Amino acid sequence: ENGDEEVFYSLYKGEEELLPLISLIEKHLSEPYPIYTYRYFVEKWPNLAWLCYNKEKELIGAIVCKLEKNKRRQKRGYIAMLAVHPPYRRLGIGRKLVRMSLQSMVEAGAVGAMLETECCNLA
Repeated sequence: ENGDEEVFYSLYKGEEELLPLISLIEKHLSEPYPIYTYRYFVEKWPNLAWLCYNKEKELIGAIVCKLEKNKRRQKRGYIAMLAVHPPYRRLGIGRKLVRMSLQSMVEAGAVGAMLETECCNLA
């Protein structure tokens, strides 16, 4: 995870981070979301929204997740959005964002997690 020396990670803190988050996701994911979708995730599960910044404090990576009970009343995580700005890919940033989110899910009682991607996703 070579990128760690040049980047730092933090949980989503509040509204001032929402527009940069939306901008990053919209640039790098094919499915557009209305603003209320972002708010739904980050306000209901702020402990599952991790952000990555470069040394210039620009948002370069993000993961947004949720945690809900399934039919068997077990908590299951869902990774809704994951994006890393292209110049920062292949540095382990996406992997670290996923690991931190999964750890947060486990600490909250999750027994599993799911991530969906498009078959054409080459990132």
